[in-house]
Amino acid sequence: MAKNHPGAHREGSVGRVLPGRQVLIDDDGVISVRAEHPVNWRYAYCEPGDCERVFGPDGVVRTGDLGYLDADGFLFVLGRTDDTIVLDNGKKIIVRQIEEHLKSSPAIAQCVLYCPAQTELVAVVSPASAPADTAAISAQLAATNRALGGDQYIHRVVLADEPFSIDNGLLTSQYKPRRKQIRAVYQRQLGDPRKGIHAA
Repeated sequence: MAKNHPGAHREGSVGRVLPGRQVLIDDDGVISVRAEHPVNWRYAYCEPGDCERVFGPDGVVRTGDLGYLDADGFLFVLGRTDDTIVLDNGKKIIVRQIEEHLKSSPAIAQCVLYCPAQTELVAVVSPASAPADTAAISAQLAATNRALGGDQYIHRVVLADEPFSIDNGLLTSQYKPRRKQIRAVYQRQLGDPRKGIHAA
């Protein structure tokens, strides 16, 4: 739907919208696309209601991505709607940037953010080594909070008992964390404010 190319490139964007496409962004920042000649109108196999949620009238497709268009027409994608946490103050937090910053430490293989009581962020971390380098993880937690802070402040980190993997059902076949499954496994630790590495 968009593309960067020589002479029309902006770092961090996915490019300008291609001819024959129209990008629509709703009040929640969700990206939809309308095409002059839609490629698809429905999924061949899906759960009831999925087609209606994605494929709208007049060739509009709701992508599930969050983003914005800048003044020059470059499209920026910030994350997915299912990667958004809503705090009790109504503030919406897109977790991808925070997770990427946290796992920039060599001590962290994967991490997933949650908000157990809708008031503070807690990360479940899959350490890169066993035993976990808790000093390095604590240092990265402090660095991430210094860099982002505010509503993006991470109050504590819960260490996973074993690495996230496809075999234990905590990674997808594309090696992405399975958020619901990880939350189910670590629900008790997420809900107990005494557990984990706490921010200084």
